[in-house]
Amino acid sequence: MPCGLTHDELDFLHYMYVHRCFGSSRAKHIKAIKRDLEHKMDNIDKVISDLQNAGYLGVVPKKEKKYYVNAGDTIRVLGMHEYPVRPRGRVHRLE
Repeated sequence: MPCGLTHDELDFLHYMYVHRCFGSSRAKHIKAIKRDLEHKMDNIDKVISDLQNAGYLGVVPKKEKKYYVNAGDTIRVLGMHEYPVRPRGRVHRLE
């Protein structure tokens, strides 16, 4: 892929985008992520570590880790790969 991300990594970013996990206050628990994605991906831990190293994913260090995505980069990459995303901010119609 042109951006260097695998299909599983793109699916993970789209999952986090759909759930609006764009900041540390909106982070998602690792147990919930694994529960929702274990049937789609073989190695979720590898996908998470690769996205963290690439700078797409942030972590809230708690007893159980919580993850969130970098909104701008995530929307840009998902848009490049034709995932259904809306641009950030409000869109006003021109009348």
